[in-house]
Amino acid sequence: MGSGLSNNQINNFRMLSLFQEKSLENDKVKADQSEFNNRLEDTTMVSQKNKLKFQTNLIEMIRNKPKKVNTTPMRVSGVISKSPGIKKPFIEYAQTNLIHFVRSSQKMEKAELSMEKYLNIKESQMLSSQRLKPRKSLAVQNTLEVVQTSRLEKSINVEGMAQINQYTVIENLGQGAFGKVKKAQNFKGEQFAIKIANKKKLKKKLLSKSNAYTMLEREIAIMKKISHTNVVQLYEVIDDPKQDKLYLVMEFMGKGSILSKGFFKKNKQTSNILDEIDDKNINSRLTEEQCRHYFSDFIKGLDYLHECVNVIHRDIKPENLLVNIQDQLKIADFGVSHIMEDGQDGRISNQTGTQAYLAPEVFKGQNFDGKPVDIWAGGVTLYQMVYGRLPFPSQKSMELRQQILEDNPPYSQPTGFHPSILKLLQGMLEKNPEKRYKIDQIILDDWLTDFGKQPLQNEYIQYVGVTEMDIKSALTSLNIQMALKIVVKLLYLSKKAKKKIAMKKQQKKI
Repeated sequence: MGSGLSNNQINNFRMLSLFQEKSLENDKVKADQSEFNNRLEDTTMVSQKNKLKFQTNLIEMIRNKPKKVNTTPMRVSGVISKSPGIKKPFIEYAQTNLIHFVRSSQKMEKAELSMEKYLNIKESQMLSSQRLKPRKSLAVQNTLEVVQTSRLEKSINVEGMAQINQYTVIENLGQGAFGKVKKAQNFKGEQFAIKIANKKKLKKKLLSKSNAYTMLEREIAIMKKISHTNVVQLYEVIDDPKQDKLYLVMEFMGKGSILSKGFFKKNKQTSNILDEIDDKNINSRLTEEQCRHYFSDFIKGLDYLHECVNVIHRDIKPENLLVNIQDQLKIADFGVSHIMEDGQDGRISNQTGTQAYLAPEVFKGQNFDGKPVDIWAGGVTLYQMVYGRLPFPSQKSMELRQQILEDNPPYSQPTGFHPSILKLLQGMLEKNPEKRYKIDQIILDDWLTDFGKQPLQNEYIQYVGVTEMDIKSALTSLNIQMALKIVVKLLYLSKKAKKKIAMKKQQKKI
């Protein structure tokens, strides 16, 4: 058995030891400069990857391990308490001394301003997260760190199959909004879906009011932060600065999107000879138990996005709800998602999304709240799962808009379902957003919980806010090392050229 600590945690404690080991006198840290510089010579500590980890986890680590630090300079007895809350004097102490150590090293002096700014931003984010309402569940799920790769190697293997780094392409899965999607597997036989996008083409392609590349950056920024059993996981981003194409290695969802023809083919439990003859005979309706199972997965994923990530999906529909071989439903596609600032339900003004799933308030030309719009789209999706058709069926844009604004969908008793399903559908498809069901009401709904026999138990991780800064740096961070190498090379060539010029001048004088 190991120590139970990850490499990330061990590295964080090494950084924290800089605070502990020096004697604290007169409310100031007096560190031995030479010893500190020797510590920084350790390549493990100063590598780009580990510096990034220190920055990302320092404040959380200090908060979680307050006993390890001498609190004499602060003279604040409350700091050593077991409370998970952040104590401002402690943060000020950590921030002041970290900046002192940054100043002490020539190798890291250029990081001073960015570190100070980062710590201020991180502190405000964490303090704002504590102001959010308590979670309904404290079950903790480990977050997965998305691998960022800046080198691409493409080849054809011995079997004649395309190879992308360690992934072997098996087959095409289809065409997404940003490019092709392929099924692949690594050397261990693990299967993945790889989304391939051409960066140059996306920058020229307009979707809604943004170009497609901006939307892809948004999706990557959000997926880097999220980790939940009912949200599709991003594992790796391959972005080689020398290449036009970008590769997103994602979780493979073997059954495809719910309610699709492929989904029903793969979901068949018994083989019927008529189904082999005519695809139209494939049962395109779900049973009540299947509806309850899949919709419960959807609600858990949506609750996580709203409450923990502060993200409004904005394009909930069957095509973006994928099912894996283990029969888990997961939410996908965050290209048009809206990020709520400071934990608030941000006001939205545009009509981004698929028209058949848009809520009535979206068409009224005024700002509207985001969460009720996702609830409405979820209601339309549930209606499709129950009845096998859309609640507002018009194919004409203006007519569909009118139906959504004015008409009520037909609520006949669906065959094989308990009558309580109608109450849930009507609550989610309430035209007034203020009266529409909230997610807390849906979680406790009689039909969804089978009158308490199948209560929803959601999994939460700690609050992980996504910011506009995360979106802007979703891909640029991958090119930092390449940019540094280019700068170093240019400086080297510049010095070399200056030496040659100087030598020529001396030769002329001779």
